[in-house]
Amino acid sequence: MAEDEVQKVEAGANVATRRALETMVAVGQRLTSMPDLDTLLDEIVVLIKARHEYSYVGIFLLDEAGPCIRRQVSTGETGYLAPSENSTSNSEPQGLIGWAIQNHQSAWVHDVLQDERNAGLDLSPDFHSELVLPLEVSNTLLGVLDLQSSTPEAFDYNDVMVFQSLAAQIAIAIQNAMIYTRERSRRLLAERLYNIGRALSQTLDLEKVLELILDNLGEIVPYDRGSVMLSNGTELEILAARGFPSGTELRKIRVGITDDNDLFWQIYRTQQPLLIPDVNQWPSWVFVKGLPPAHSWLGIPFIHSGEVIGQISLARETPTPYTQEDATLASAFAGQAGVAL
Repeated sequence: MAEDEVQKVEAGANVATRRALETMVAVGQRLTSMPDLDTLLDEIVVLIKARHEYSYVGIFLLDEAGPCIRRQVSTGETGYLAPSENSTSNSEPQGLIGWAIQNHQSAWVHDVLQDERNAGLDLSPDFHSELVLPLEVSNTLLGVLDLQSSTPEAFDYNDVMVFQSLAAQIAIAIQNAMIYTRERSRRLLAERLYNIGRALSQTLDLEKVLELILDNLGEIVPYDRGSVMLSNGTELEILAARGFPSGTELRKIRVGITDDNDLFWQIYRTQQPLLIPDVNQWPSWVFVKGLPPAHSWLGIPFIHSGEVIGQISLARETPTPYTQEDATLASAFAGQAGVAL
C-alpha cells in the first residue's frame, strides 16, 4: 500500500475514533440529567445513530426473572427480517444478541451472513456488520447494546474499545434510572394509599371510593382500561371503571365464569395475581364487543374471609406486558378495594 494511502487509512481511523469519543462525551452529558429510563434510552439510540450513521441502533433490556427481553428501544432498520429479536413482548433472544447475553461477552462480526451464530435467522442481504455489547454492572447483566451496519467491516478495534466503555457508562445510568423509578414508585404508592385511606374514613360512597382507587392505581401502574369487578354467581360484574369509551354501559357488561380454563378461576384457586403478556394466546379470553381490543392484561384478586370475591382488571392495548413488580404494587390497591367492599 502506498504511503499516501496508509495516511488516508490512519486519518480515517482517527476521525472514527474521535467521533466515537465525542459520542461518549455527548451521551455522558445526557446520562447525568435524565433519570427517566424511557427518555434516557430513546436519547441514547437516536444520538448514536445520528453521529455514526449506522443502519440500526438498539438497546435490549432483560427481564429480571430470566433471560427474556422485556423492553426494547431502537432506531433505524434492523438487518433481521424475522421478528424474533424485535418483539416488545417477553421473548428469548437469538442470534448474536442471544449469544452475547448467554456468554456475557461482546459479539463483533464483520460479515453476519457468514457467522454461524445467526443460523436460522432471516437476514437482509444488505446487512453486513454487527457489534453487540453487554450492558453489565457488578456482574449483573441488564441487557445489550446492538449496533448494525450495511457496510462490511464497519467496526474496527478502536470502535470496540470505545463502545465497550460507552456500554459500561450506559449500564450504570440504566441501573441508576431503575433505582430512581423504584424509589419514586414507592413514594407515590405511600401517598396514593394514604389518600385512599382518608377517603375510606370520610365517605360511604362505594363507587366514589373504587373510582378513586382506580385513578390512583393508574399513577403507579399505567393501564389503558381498568375496572373493579365483583363475582356474582357465574358472572363478574363491573362496579367501577376507568378508561372505557364514552357511552359504555358498564352495568350491562358481564363476564361469564365458565370453566376451569377461565382466568378468574385461576385467580380464584391460586389467590394470586395473573399476568397475561398477550391475551390472543389465552384460549378462553373473551373480547367484549364495543371495547378496543386488549393486548396485555393483569388481574389482581381481592380477598374477603380467605376467599376471592372479585378482581381488579387492568388492560393495556399495546404489547407492553405487566411485570411482577406491577402486580405487587397493584395488589396494595386491591387490598383497599377489598376493605371498601
